[in-house]
Amino acid sequence: VISTSNLVVGHIDREQQVELLTVPDLTLDRGSKVAIIGSNGVGKTTLLDTLTGLARPLTGQVKTGYNVDIGYQRQHIEDLPLNSNVLEALLDIMNIGLTEARNYLARFMFQGEDAFQPVSSLSGGERARLGLARLLLKIPNTLILDEPTTHLDISSRERLEQVLKTYGGTLLFVSHDRHLISLLANQLWIIEHGSLTVFEGTYQDWTRSIKDALESLNRGSKDSKKNKQSLNKKRVNGKKKHSA
Repeated sequence: VISTSNLVVGHIDREQQVELLTVPDLTLDRGSKVAIIGSNGVGKTTLLDTLTGLARPLTGQVKTGYNVDIGYQRQHIEDLPLNSNVLEALLDIMNIGLTEARNYLARFMFQGEDAFQPVSSLSGGERARLGLARLLLKIPNTLILDEPTTHLDISSRERLEQVLKTYGGTLLFVSHDRHLISLLANQLWIIEHGSLTVFEGTYQDWTRSIKDALESLNRGSKDSKKNKQSLNKKRVNGKKKHSA
């Protein structure tokens, strides 16, 4: 779906390149569900912008596969028609029947009179739901989301989870929501210390591997301490025999 080569991600500040992230050669496979995780400010959003062509790489290149149709929802949704109501905003994307449109909006918790709310009056969570509804109406085969649950309440999050669980295409998303990551991802891209590491497996697999590594390290430390104590004991006993 998407592949990278010798990619370095960052931005230009006062005509100077600011490197945020060195990326290994990646391949986003068709049908995969990948979560990008890492602390704030490490370059997750900039990576998404680079992969989707909204930002230029500092070095290297990004290639999009044949017949790939990407739907990208950024954290701050800026493309909603503020002078329309919810129903009009949906029909602006695709001209479908009113009954079909109302039923479709209900999947995203716009029911009854909610469909006629002015877009300009919507909360952050409502705008996120409408943005995703408009995005999925186009039926992209690759969905890229930046912090999709940020502005959502519990019921909205649950509805989003249902929608994304049934999505059959390729999914790449940035999130701090451990539940969402655990529910959806079968691969992790972990960003820390200016580099990206790919983990093949679920979030549960990853946390288990960290726990196992720490336990192994602790066992090794305890064994080393025991060996040191044993060696010191032998030295003391040897000194006593020598004195005798």
